[in-house]
Amino acid sequence: MDKALLLDNILNSSVDIAITATDLDFKIRYYNPKAEEIYGYKPEEIIGKTVMEVHSKEKVTHGGFAPAMDKVRTKGEYSYTYKRKSGNAFRYVESRVTGIWNNEKNLVGYVLMSRDVTHRKEADMALQRLIDTDRLKADISSNFVNVSIGSIIEEINVSIGRVGKFLEVDHAYVFIDVENLTHAYEWCNHAVKPHLDLVRGFNENSYPWLTRPWLTAIVRGGELFSLSGIGTIADKANRLELMALDIKSMVVSPMVYGGEVIGFLWLITAISERTWSEEDLMLIKMTGEIFVNAIMRKKSEDRLKQLAHFDTLTRIPNRMLFNDRLNHSLESAKRGNARLALLFLDLDRFKPVNDTLGHDVGDMLLKEVARRLLECLRKSDTVARLGGDEFSIILTNVTKDEDASNVASKIISSLSNPFYLNGNECTIGVSVGISMFPTDGTDAGQLLKAADIAMYQVKEQGRNSYQFYSNSMNKKAVRKLKIETMLRKAFEKQEFRVYYQPQVDINNGHMKGMEGLLHWDLYDETRVTPAEFIGTAEVTGLVFPIGQWMLREVCEQNKTWHRSGFNHLQVAVKILHSQFRQERLIEFICKVLDETGFDPRYLEIELTESAIMQDVDSAVNILRQMKSIGLQITIDDFGTGYSSLSHIKRLPIDTLKIDKQFVKNITTDPDYSAIARAIIALAHTLNLKVIAEGVETLDQLEFLRTIRCDEVQGALFSLPMPSGGITALLNEERNFSVPRPA
Repeated sequence: MDKALLLDNILNSSVDIAITATDLDFKIRYYNPKAEEIYGYKPEEIIGKTVMEVHSKEKVTHGGFAPAMDKVRTKGEYSYTYKRKSGNAFRYVESRVTGIWNNEKNLVGYVLMSRDVTHRKEADMALQRLIDTDRLKADISSNFVNVSIGSIIEEINVSIGRVGKFLEVDHAYVFIDVENLTHAYEWCNHAVKPHLDLVRGFNENSYPWLTRPWLTAIVRGGELFSLSGIGTIADKANRLELMALDIKSMVVSPMVYGGEVIGFLWLITAISERTWSEEDLMLIKMTGEIFVNAIMRKKSEDRLKQLAHFDTLTRIPNRMLFNDRLNHSLESAKRGNARLALLFLDLDRFKPVNDTLGHDVGDMLLKEVARRLLECLRKSDTVARLGGDEFSIILTNVTKDEDASNVASKIISSLSNPFYLNGNECTIGVSVGISMFPTDGTDAGQLLKAADIAMYQVKEQGRNSYQFYSNSMNKKAVRKLKIETMLRKAFEKQEFRVYYQPQVDINNGHMKGMEGLLHWDLYDETRVTPAEFIGTAEVTGLVFPIGQWMLREVCEQNKTWHRSGFNHLQVAVKILHSQFRQERLIEFICKVLDETGFDPRYLEIELTESAIMQDVDSAVNILRQMKSIGLQITIDDFGTGYSSLSHIKRLPIDTLKIDKQFVKNITTDPDYSAIARAIIALAHTLNLKVIAEGVETLDQLEFLRTIRCDEVQGALFSLPMPSGGITALLNEERNFSVPRPA
């Protein structure tokens, strides 16, 4: 067989290799059937033409082949792979160029051997895509493991951009907190315009398809939604909506935690449609899961910070955060040579609301108080709940004292308005103490102490007002603290004494009885008045053991006088408001009477008018129990404005005691004298005895006699004295002189 024919048959029968031969001018001289299949040209279309002529549309030049041909001359061959379009699809071709040499070893032409490697190339690319996808997943996941809490949102923004770029989309959105869109971010391809503001404005009127119930149900139900092309949307109006937003294809992937959708990812192609592969959807979904874990980690951290720095009930700063802000505010004020005001607030009458209406209503009240306080302040100010019903406020950049007093007045006015809580109307007040930086202190501790002292001054002066701190208040507070400290040791040091002040028949001067008064004589022989220590005893709870000791002491002493023959004497003991509300009060009184053997008919219990009138029904029940024992009952400080005639008629009492404030002004102020006259007339109408305390002058005595007062008590007759002094008077059978006008 002819060698040329044999070679031609071999080349033409090549199954998978395309062979093309050219001369040195790149004019094609040979073109086998496989080359026709790969390149798409028939032999008659290409034989005799140069490569440059065949690829004229691609503007291939002779010079463009020069580098490759140099390698053929020097190394004998040149290999490359390229992508060419065949119809609507791309094909990958792997080629190798070698030289054709004659017997004299001169280069006379070139042979191009090509192979279609599309399947292999696509498999390699798919594998590389999987590797790149996994690498991206791992990279994003790793970044969120190492990112700080404060940078999580920023990392989410960066990551959604990386995913959008990797998937070659045009818009990539992330929304966190679907309902409120607390965070929304858009990454977009540089070739398109951002649409975030437009997306934020979605509503059923502008883009109803995107907010259709079926779509939102899918997203809010936690299911991923993908759209590969608007051509799959049958409804023309729906397609127009997508076209208006330049949406060719999209994926919506909800971010779900604990069955609740907390956000979603939205990826869009705007330039061309695309088919979403399973790997694409898995990448998007997994990215959302990484975001969810990061978001919940941030929320958990925020929650811990909230618990550490904010009051769980009112959601305003707690003591820890307040102290931190106060220290920062002080540092800023020092640097700027500025003034600062600190307000310390304590609610008035909160406890009765909490005790009467329940803790739920009390909690509602505290939350409403916090809300009103915030309304009274600037954004730059801080209000905190320090605990219980105590609040504190930092006012920065205060130029004068009036700035602080204006805020205090505004707060008092706001909190004085009724609160409507769970069907109940409540009224409270607030006592406000104010300290100023740098006048009253240069650090947080000094300012808090000063404001606290000023607040307690308000409490002592009637509540529901404000006071600026002064140095005199500090001296008073130091003494008060000293009294509280010493009060706790008074029992073991036996510093308490009972003094007795006679109660005298206004007509004949006979001693009818006496009132037992608690005195406290300190070891250094300094005396503390009851006005100073009784309030402290109530606050500290020491009033209960002190009261029990005093009742037993009085009963034992009067029993001694009765045994000595003075069995007509009555002795009165004052029961304070806090003692009156003690659950086991009656039980304790009975126990003391039993242990001392004292006849209850000669024990008189004095109760303040305010203690009884706070809860009349409860008071009536307690008083009836006292009367059933045989005790005598007196309302002390009568006339201070709490009682009404209807209430007095209900009370099982024996005596009214006119407050010494009325007695002091009884001869100089017509209003006081009229009130005293009315009290006595009322008492006698109800068959009650009347005692006037604080009688110091003959004019007072004579006026009380003219209006038919029954008994008197005061310095005109005797100051309080120890039991020994009373015993001496009794032994002398001395009556007190009750002079009458001539």
